[in-house]
Amino acid sequence: MEKVLEQVEKYILYILVFLFPVVVISVSSNPFVIPKLELLVFSISLLIFLRALKIIITGKLDFSVGNFDLPIFIIALSFILSTILRTPNKMEAFLLPGTTTAVISGVLLYFIINQQKDEEKRNLSLVLFLSATAFSALTLLAFSGLFEKIPQLPAYIRAKGFTPDGGYIPSAIFLLTMFPLGLGLVFAIKEKTRKILIMVASIVVILGLVLSIYNIIPGRPTSPRFPSYNVSWNIAIDSLKNSPVLGIGPGNYLTAFNRFRPLSYNQTDLWAVKFTTATSFYLTFLTEVGMLGTAGLILLLFNLYKTAKADLREKRLVQWGFGSIANLVSLTIIVIVLALLPATTLLIVLFFILFSH
Repeated sequence: MEKVLEQVEKYILYILVFLFPVVVISVSSNPFVIPKLELLVFSISLLIFLRALKIIITGKLDFSVGNFDLPIFIIALSFILSTILRTPNKMEAFLLPGTTTAVISGVLLYFIINQQKDEEKRNLSLVLFLSATAFSALTLLAFSGLFEKIPQLPAYIRAKGFTPDGGYIPSAIFLLTMFPLGLGLVFAIKEKTRKILIMVASIVVILGLVLSIYNIIPGRPTSPRFPSYNVSWNIAIDSLKNSPVLGIGPGNYLTAFNRFRPLSYNQTDLWAVKFTTATSFYLTFLTEVGMLGTAGLILLLFNLYKTAKADLREKRLVQWGFGSIANLVSLTIIVIVLALLPATTLLIVLFFILFSH
């Protein structure tokens, strides 16, 4: 029975990791965010139930400890407390934009994946990269106009600018983060046929990445606009003056923007536009969950620096190839990019998944 539960748990995790980036369902008010959150909550609840059932049957509680457990726990705690004590509309925090649900789900997924064996973690990296390949293929097909010729598809999928995460910026970040995983698999896999398939998949990811970057360069119709970093920083600082420990509350950035944006913003050509996120994910983080959440984030990044430094020194000594550090490269990319750009539900959860490897 224990082996059966382990197999079921493993395949649920595979299905979740593969479907999460690409799932889009039009039955909800937001076909890009809500289906992803629903998939997360359902799958993680099922995984926790199976883990509890396994503990009851075996009478054993095994728990693997990772280098990032404490800061990630602090981050989760800050979101829970800030949602309960600071967010005026709890539905926004949990459903749309669903920041609290995304973070708590990502944290739980981090701890669940951390309990897996190294081989299973490597398989999850492969599944995640294959999902990125499907993500890229869907983006390319939409841009080619193929979906426009299928009237049965919803209008938002038939749009030429369709991506499974609702925009070219998250698409570019996701595919850029996933590319090193594919490159690592190419170096790590010895069997010729599988190596060729991963190389083809990597080309698909590169094409989707190039397309996404092309569509966000200045001057393109789909090029995004954000307030300046100075505006986002001023909003974050004024929010901290109002609530330093727990921030303005998850999913409540629009309130902070309306209350604390500087007068200079009204002199820009974006004066009529209101934003639900800062220019940087970390500044959104600081604004919404205050110093408690930011302390967890700083500790997490510090632990990453120490772990990466020791890991690279060890791998250099034994002369392991790129395949052994591919996940670290992907993690470094998303850590840096989210300091510069905002995050979606997909990118928040991906952030925690990569920390679990």
